[in-house]
Amino acid sequence: MTIPAVPLTPEDEIMVLLRPAPGALPELPGFEDDDLDSLNCCSDPTGVEVLSATVEDLLTRNFPNPFSRGTDISFSVAARSRVRLEVFDLHGRRTRTLLDGGAVDAGQHSVSWDGRTTTGDRAPAGIYFARISADGRTETRKMTLIH
Repeated sequence: MTIPAVPLTPEDEIMVLLRPAPGALPELPGFEDDDLDSLNCCSDPTGVEVLSATVEDLLTRNFPNPFSRGTDISFSVAARSRVRLEVFDLHGRRTRTLLDGGAVDAGQHSVSWDGRTTTGDRAPAGIYFARISADGRTETRKMTLIH
């Protein structure tokens, strides 16, 4: 296997970026299809250009997933930041705002979602998306609510 004229050996590590086809995911507000902004191109001492991640994920997987009564959504920020955490349904409609742009200290945090909408009604079973905006970045993760 070669990557643009660079032969690979069994000891080499490669990074594969998988992207959904346009239109495969709902058009959520703030859903970014350009993840390359978080990657940096640099040369190693051998002169082979490699891609290395320079920024860690803000949002980690919720637990449990799938969930029925509630789930914990964890995230991490590098410095004190204003954080907005929202839940959207499969059609891109905002179901609930969990954090509304308030400042949080650097480090790991967790917010619980009880599977209820903004009005307090139980959200229907289905696919939902947690979207976080912090540190000038936005990330989205899929969650599954079952009853």
